[in-house]
Parts: sequence; structure tokens; C-alpha cells
Amino acid sequence: MSQLTTGFVIQPRLAFQNKRDQVLYNFFVSEANFVQNFNQMQEQGKGLYLYSETKGSGKTRLMASVVNALTAVYDKPGEPLSILFSPTIDLLDDIKKTFSDDSKVKTSDLIETIKNVDILALDDIGVEKVTSFVEEKFSGIMHYRLTNKKVTLFTSNLSIDDLDIKYKEGRVSSRIEKMAFPIYMPDEKIRSYLAQQENEDLQSLLYK
Repeated sequence: MSQLTTGFVIQPRLAFQNKRDQVLYNFFVSEANFVQNFNQMQEQGKGLYLYSETKGSGKTRLMASVVNALTAVYDKPGEPLSILFSPTIDLLDDIKKTFSDDSKVKTSDLIETIKNVDILALDDIGVEKVTSFVEEKFSGIMHYRLTNKKVTLFTSNLSIDDLDIKYKEGRVSSRIEKMAFPIYMPDEKIRSYLAQQENEDLQSLLYK
């Protein structure tokens, strides 16, 4: 069996006119390679950790496109991939809401769902307010998914090591380090560029 990292080897570099084009090229090659090698990634329970300090660097967009591609390629008739895509802060809020007496969802049921989905995609980990309770619950979820080789995707403004700033006991970062392959997103804003490209494409349809 080939090594895990072979799924992420970037193809020989092209002659890029600017940094933005190089960033976009690396985005799409990484996405394509992960999707192509997903069976191997799933066997080893390996996901992606996309991080950059720059807002608008394309982390959320890339993770969403990876999820969409995995669904398109690997969904089977009658046996679709189970996927949960959520901002981390919203997911933790949803767990807290189950503590309410009028909640129609049991805490244990929601946590079991989070633990067992085929693909868990957590956006913006590290922006949430971390209490001892949050750290305990989140660490437990990550531990389960790690030991059961469940694929988890992350985006963050923090490196994995810097998650210790928020999750001070260090258990969350140590688990994520084993669960996901880190991909540093260069500090280049591409969200506005991609939106501009989409608008130009739509404009060609509207005014042709």
C-alpha cells in the first residue's frame, strides 16, 4: 500500500503569473488528490486541516467543494455517505441547546450522530468560547472519531499547535494532529477573486 502522503503530492509546478494563480492551483490539486485517494484516507481515518490567519483565503469554500466532490463520487444508491457540515461554534451551541427541558433532541443522541457520521466537516475551529465543559465534550468526540477512524475535515485561523491557546489541556490538538493532514493556506485573499470570477461568468450569460 502506498504511503498516505502520496495523495497530497502537488504536481510539477507550472509557470504562474502571480501568487493568486499558484494558490488556486494548489487548492484544486489538493482537493482532487484527496477525493481520488478517499478510500485510502477513509481506511486510515485521515481528513484535512485547512488553516490560514487570513479571512477569505478560501478555507471554507475548499472544504465545501471537497464534501460535494466526495458525495458526487462515493455516494452509492441506497447507501449515501452520512455527512455533517457545521461551523464548530454552531455545533457546540446545538449540543448546549439539548440541555433545555423543552429540547426535542437528547444530548446523547446528538453526540452519537456527531461521533458516527462518515464525514464530519467542522468550520472555523478555534473561534468558539472554550469552557472546561466544551473542552471535555469536544475532546471526547475527537477521541471517538480518532479511535474509530472516522474522517474529519477542519478549517481554522489557527495552526494545530496553536489550538492549545484555546483548548489548554492539549488533548484536542493532539487528537487532531493524528486525525488530519494539515494544509497551510497562503495568506492571500481569494474569496473576492472567486466571487468576481463567478460574476463575470454570470455577466456573460446575462448580456450575451
